[in-house]
Amino acid sequence: MSHLKGLAVLTLCTSLILGGCSILNSAEEEQDYKLVDGKNGAKEIRISEKEKERLKKVGEAYREENFVPVQEYIGEGFTLAPDNGTDAIAESHRDEVEQAVKKFFKENYKTDIKVHNIVGTADAASVFVESVGEPHFYTLAIIPVDGENETVETDGVWSLEGEIEQAIVTGLFAMIFDKEFAVLDDYLKRIVNKYPITGNRGEALANVGANNYATSYYRLSAITDPFQMILDAYLENPDISKEDLQTFEKNLSYDPEEFIVAIELFMSGDDMEPDEELIDQIALDIENIEGLPRAKYAIYMHDNLIDKTSGRGSKENSIKRGNPELIIKE
Repeated sequence: MSHLKGLAVLTLCTSLILGGCSILNSAEEEQDYKLVDGKNGAKEIRISEKEKERLKKVGEAYREENFVPVQEYIGEGFTLAPDNGTDAIAESHRDEVEQAVKKFFKENYKTDIKVHNIVGTADAASVFVESVGEPHFYTLAIIPVDGENETVETDGVWSLEGEIEQAIVTGLFAMIFDKEFAVLDDYLKRIVNKYPITGNRGEALANVGANNYATSYYRLSAITDPFQMILDAYLENPDISKEDLQTFEKNLSYDPEEFIVAIELFMSGDDMEPDEELIDQIALDIENIEGLPRAKYAIYMHDNLIDKTSGRGSKENSIKRGNPELIIKE
């Protein structure tokens, strides 16, 4: 696990552990929880109606404070692990950060990028970037931050293992199969115009997405190994044309499950629940439409709200198709 993801997971686990201790202490004091016999001799914790109501109010308060309509979300309020002041330090050195990250991408990946957003985390800052021109993709780099001296370590820029390579591969894949992706784009535009659904804003993709090749309605991910030849061709000649890249198509041998198209849609109106019939229709359409990119497809549908702290729409009422049930386009 990467340093950054490890910190994020550690922070989440710590929060859950501390929260759990607090709840159990409260239970002992107020008897809002009761240990009872469950099935096969197992013990179960039952929550009193009073505690259920309290937890409901806590959830409602969080929702009120942190959930916003997806049409309004552009990345404001997004957080990673506790930043220990690194967010402000990195922002105060924004010019240095941008220069260092641009140099990192140019030297290591022969790619020009533009910086959209800087988000602090423990002892570092994540820098969300977008490639300039083609191949088009979103990703991030990480720059160490010295909190004690309030400086950024411009010679220490790094990235999550394989993340940038995957981002480039998805951008190259979209160039090679541009006609196939045009079929997908046309279909998604038609259903968004026909039904009360929408997608992410472009600003959110740029500021907090880091989701490889992505549009407002879908993002791509890939196992890099089967596409190493096109990655090598790009790194050897970053000015390679789309036509030259497309000559690799006949030599690309990969399992469709090694390339994923994740379609993510939101209901467009307030208080609208994800539509089971609609997502079933979209899944059926994806199965039947000719000319789509050869890949595995997953479809996610959420209500209208997005958690601004995480940039995610997934909630208990979200629905999905194609994961784990496979939608494979050969």
